[in-house]
Amino acid sequence: IIDRVIFEKAQNRYAKRCRKKKSKTKDALFTGYVYCKDCKSRFHVFRHKARGNMIVSYECSGYRKQQKKCTYHRIDEDALKQCVLQKIKLMWYEAKSDIRSFKAKVRKRLNADETASRSKIQSEIGAAQTRIAEIDKYVQGLFEAKVRNEIDSDIFGSLSKTYTEEKAELNAKIADLILQENSANQKINRLYEAIEKYDSITELTPEVLSDFVDRIEVGEHLKGTKEQKIDVFFVGVGLMDTL
Repeated sequence: IIDRVIFEKAQNRYAKRCRKKKSKTKDALFTGYVYCKDCKSRFHVFRHKARGNMIVSYECSGYRKQQKKCTYHRIDEDALKQCVLQKIKLMWYEAKSDIRSFKAKVRKRLNADETASRSKIQSEIGAAQTRIAEIDKYVQGLFEAKVRNEIDSDIFGSLSKTYTEEKAELNAKIADLILQENSANQKINRLYEAIEKYDSITELTPEVLSDFVDRIEVGEHLKGTKEQKIDVFFVGVGLMDTL
């Protein structure tokens, strides 16, 4: 059983992260969303003029900023908008058409991964709680030894401080693990709420993007074509193409 104080700390950490993300000012629609499909570096924004118009584009920072760690990946914002909007609309339409079937597909897709992840988290929480119980016993033993004058105040203070710091780190770890466990369910609920929120989706606004998309990965252009692989990871469920 998780201590109530630790649980509340986890909830507070989640709330702070959500507020921080929502308050972030974006200077372009996809800032913070786009990553390289190959090297996983974040794409950065650049603007340039073409035929008298200002064009917003995104390119792989692994190529531009990291001494060509990656190949040249670039995509214009308008092209990315069209692709992402289409994927959101397809997912939204499928869910709206039969929400029960859609949720069943999501559960089936995530069940195996969630089971393994939840088991690992619970194991780590259990190990941390066991260590905290051991520390409490050690500190109690130190206190009793001090009362019996078996150790002096300096040794007691030093050891007590060490154990107190370790216990604080373990409590923080437990709070973060609880946060990981809870955030998965909260993200899925966010997606379902977003599906219900819209009666139609006709354009890709910052709100629509935030409600549905977690991240986007862009590959380089296929040789001899203008096509490039674009993967949209939806909030709580990741890639939807395999559903």
